[in-house]
Order: sequence, then structure tokens, then C-alpha cells
Amino acid sequence: VNVPCVVGNHARFDKKPRYKKGPSENFEYILYHLLAARFKDDPAVTIKVSEAFTMPFTIEGTRYLLTHGDQFKCGSGIAGPATPWALGDHKLRKQLAAMERWTGRSHEYDILVFCHFHQLTFMDTMIVNGSIKGFDEFCSKNNYTFQLPMQAFWFTTAERGVTLTFKIFAEDPPGVSKATK
Repeated sequence: VNVPCVVGNHARFDKKPRYKKGPSENFEYILYHLLAARFKDDPAVTIKVSEAFTMPFTIEGTRYLLTHGDQFKCGSGIAGPATPWALGDHKLRKQLAAMERWTGRSHEYDILVFCHFHQLTFMDTMIVNGSIKGFDEFCSKNNYTFQLPMQAFWFTTAERGVTLTFKIFAEDPPGVSKATK
């Protein structure tokens, strides 16, 4: 099990976001390092904690870039959050292409993975994870579509990249009793 970890905006130490050494100024960063220490002697588990706000990783030849997504702003209007998602993806790709020209190292990615918007969505070049807590005040204020608590799950193959995609629901629908389970 390989677990890439990046911090988000929910657990930062200060109300104002920090950029210089920003990830280390976050409770999630501490939690991830505690988990890494807990599993350091388990060869079946690798926990990688990013020192940046993004983390590249590869599965079966598909290059992913993981980020929380709080750097993508706006998201109202008829397109909803799709506009900042596309713009954020475009800006990241442009930034990384410029870095590649300077460093000589490839920073390209095939799939951008992020969450922040609490809306599980699978797209060709993006996977937007849902929210484990579901619809909340943030979603309501930003006029996001109602969505049950859910998380993204998908398979990556060497031949086709992202293939089967699933929603993993974090709560039972109303009316499902323990006896029914």
C-alpha cells in the first residue's frame, strides 16, 4: 500500500495561509509523519509525506499529481467548480512545463487528483474526490450540487491508465436498518 500525503487548508496552524514551509505549518503534516513512523517497519505500507503542496506519483505508468485543491479559486455560475478546476489544471501544467525547461527534469502528469470542492467527479484528466462528511455549509454557500458523503475509488492499468471508477459511500441511505445490512 502506497499512501501519498499532501496537506490542505483545513488543518493549518494559522487562519492566514502560509506559503514558505507551508506544509509543515499544518496538523495534517504532523499526522502524516506519525503514520509514517507507525508503519516504518511494515514493508507492505509506504507513506510519503510531501514537503510541498503537491506530490507526483506514478501507478502502472500513469503519472498523477496530488494536491488539496484549495489553490483553485471561484466556482460559481453555470459551470460551477468546473471552471476553476480546468483553469487550475492549465496553470499547473504551464508552471511545471516551465520548470522542466529550467531543471531538465520532467514534471508532467496525466491525471490531477484533488478534493477541496467536496464534489466527487471523474474527468478525463482530473479526479476530484468527494467529501467524507458530505454536503455542508461550504457546499451550500458555494451553490454546489448536493452530494452524499463519498470517496473516489478507481483502477489504474498499464494498458489503459484509469479504467474502472467507483463511488464509495461513507454512510447508508435513509431507511437502511442494521438488520437489512
